[in-house]
Amino acid sequence: MIPIYTIGYGPRTIGEFIAALRAHDIAYLLDVRSKPYSRYKPDFSKEALAAHLEATGIRYVFMGDTLGGQPDDPACYTDGRVDYDKIRQTPAFQAGLERVQKAYNQQLRVALMCAEGKPEECHRTHLIGQALTAAAIPVAHIDETGRLLSQTAVLARLNGGQLGLFDEETHGEETAVFPPDMPPPPPNFEDDYQSDYPLYDEPPPDDEYAPSGEMMPPPGFAPVKAIAANDLPLTLDAAAALLRDVFGYDGFRSLQADIIQNVLNRRDTLAIMPTGSGKSLCYQIPALLFPGLTVVVSPLISLMEDQVMQLREAQVTAV
Repeated sequence: MIPIYTIGYGPRTIGEFIAALRAHDIAYLLDVRSKPYSRYKPDFSKEALAAHLEATGIRYVFMGDTLGGQPDDPACYTDGRVDYDKIRQTPAFQAGLERVQKAYNQQLRVALMCAEGKPEECHRTHLIGQALTAAAIPVAHIDETGRLLSQTAVLARLNGGQLGLFDEETHGEETAVFPPDMPPPPPNFEDDYQSDYPLYDEPPPDDEYAPSGEMMPPPGFAPVKAIAANDLPLTLDAAAALLRDVFGYDGFRSLQADIIQNVLNRRDTLAIMPTGSGKSLCYQIPALLFPGLTVVVSPLISLMEDQVMQLREAQVTAV
């Protein structure tokens, strides 16, 4: 059986992204970002991405209004933080899930797409993947290196490769075997919601950007507001303003405010934070506030490359 694929663009170029889709004969790309725009990679903004895909014979379908990880409905949040359990109960999410189930039943080759390259850092695993697995629909995550991972294998990566007490043994499925066992079927995935979507808003941990229609730039460059040294005071309020205006978040996650306040007070700070907790913002925001050079040392090559690219786009010198 053909699984439901997922993919995140992460540090990929548009060419690399499309090559990864073609490697698995993907016929439909379902964009599950709440905000289908990228500040750092304009090729992945909604209109530009749809055009790139159309040129290669892949159909773009926006589903961030039903399967996005940051819905507008305040009932989907607990203490200001998104609550996946609440999202799963909404009629919108259930409607989106039914459309994906329909695609699976028709054995269409579809891929759910979001911003994060690593599936374990994205709601396509923790929200959608879990819901599909509960419905007995197999999920194949195309990871940041192009490997196929099962849902169980992705969750195991969160535990350093160790399965939890109640997880099933994958028997080497980390490069999970999901062969392309049949060619794409003829187009029959009816997209009741495809035409003329309004603009929707959502964030990545680190990439989405949702401007109004008038603000959308033509493909080829992205709007980035340079911030000159000393333009903003070294206060937590200024940091919160950058969090909102530059990165698209309304509030800090757990520990972020404390860490940034310590940095602004020039105190050495050691923070041990889990995957997906927003560690990068703890130095990106101070880097925008402080004059001079900010040096970030990381053992993760892919993380360094991604963050260097993002800092350069924000007019911060990074190598």
